[in-house]
Amino acid sequence: MLRQVLKLFSGVSLSKFLQFIYFFSAATYCSKEEFGSYVFLLTLNLICVYPVLEWGTELLINQHTAQKDRAFFSNALCWKLLVFPFLFLAITTYAVYDEGFTWSLAILAVVLILFRSLEQSSYAYFRGRGHVEYEALHLTLSRSLSLGLLIPALWMGALDAFYIFLFQILGSSISLLWVHHRFKTFGSIDPPDKEGLRRLIQEGFPLALTALSWIVYFKIDVLMIGNLLDRTQSGYYEVAYKILELTFLIPNVIMSVYFRELVLKQGTAEVVRTFWKGALFLLVPSLAVLLISQLIVPHAVDLFLRPDQKIVASVFSILAWSIPVCYLGHLTTQMLVVQGRRKTYLAIMLSGALINVLLNYYLIPEFLMDGAAYATLITEGFILICTGIISVLLLYNSRTLA
Repeated sequence: MLRQVLKLFSGVSLSKFLQFIYFFSAATYCSKEEFGSYVFLLTLNLICVYPVLEWGTELLINQHTAQKDRAFFSNALCWKLLVFPFLFLAITTYAVYDEGFTWSLAILAVVLILFRSLEQSSYAYFRGRGHVEYEALHLTLSRSLSLGLLIPALWMGALDAFYIFLFQILGSSISLLWVHHRFKTFGSIDPPDKEGLRRLIQEGFPLALTALSWIVYFKIDVLMIGNLLDRTQSGYYEVAYKILELTFLIPNVIMSVYFRELVLKQGTAEVVRTFWKGALFLLVPSLAVLLISQLIVPHAVDLFLRPDQKIVASVFSILAWSIPVCYLGHLTTQMLVVQGRRKTYLAIMLSGALINVLLNYYLIPEFLMDGAAYATLITEGFILICTGIISVLLLYNSRTLA
């Protein structure tokens, strides 16, 4: 397992670094109004479109593929193609007539979310097959292509929200086609079927609501800042949160590989040991990352961001305290899925999303962007405590029954 983690980490590290450069280049050289519009519209699609497209399929594809189900991935792709036209029409109409964006920008935003959903499903398929190197290959190639298109636009001084969306779409689509062609994906899966699609809808519904709740409490603050303050502030907050997301590289990589281990050990005497070993793997690096980020980020903000973006450092200093919480939360939330407690997971996430919305509503007007950071920290703590207690109780109860 360690070899797979290191293999995926090396590839994903490079791709995350390229994505980090892409995002912060756009944030620095695009006007604050254009960048704020990009962030607001992308977040709108993440909340309203992505959970329906994904429908819990990322975890389910990984799980079913590891269990040698050859048709589940094709059923997931079929679901996306069926629902996308309806989502496309609804979200673009809303973005244009209610939020005042142009048609071209609204269309590009929803198309980008489609490709991001296809990416996540593909990654889950590769992990389930035990070929994490294909995920790293796609990430590196797609982010390199996007950055390669962005650099000439920076040089010509013509960067706006339209091109930020467009370059990401081109990079993702070209790389995704090439990687699946190389992996010969469609020669190794069965065609979709009605029974499989019905099972996907049934199994994925709790996870889709869970994903919606997850995205709401991670991203609703961006929309609420845009509405309660202004969209420029949304852009600033997203920059701070992107720095935080960069620190999530380690738990994402560990759990990408470790989830398959939990699935295979579930129901055996080794599952308790596997769980606590995963907790140790996540806790130790989280504390190191927290300390390093608190020391480095304020200096990096001073060096690389514009003067009007200096506020990012103070927002991040609050968000950074959620690093150990989020690292361990990756394990406890996915453990509930392995244990078959999707409805429990859903109830916890819905409660967390509601708490987050209420906290944002009261804290943002009072503390501005810092209020949104406090709301995120409190909500993540609530979810870790709930999922952690329940998953551990289930682990030890099952061992006692065995």
